[in-house]
Amino acid sequence: MSTSAPAQQATHGGGKLKTHMGTKKRFFPVGSVDGMFKRGKAGKSHLNSHMSSVRRAGLRGTAITPPGQTARHLKRLLRPIL
Repeated sequence: MSTSAPAQQATHGGGKLKTHMGTKKRFFPVGSVDGMFKRGKAGKSHLNSHMSSVRRAGLRGTAITPPGQTARHLKRLLRPIL
């Protein structure tokens, strides 16, 4: 007594993709260059009184993420808005 079920295609979730809001607030695409993002530098909010002024100065400003695997991850997290 075997009944064969119709073959079903595998589906992957469905529904809309959602932008990762934490990533959206922290990373910004750079101009027309594909795969490069601008971000603020971390490590300057507290526990930095023991750091030298040169080390603290190096944490100022913004940094550019180079294209590569990191950029691919960021593009996936930001996909709906890019």
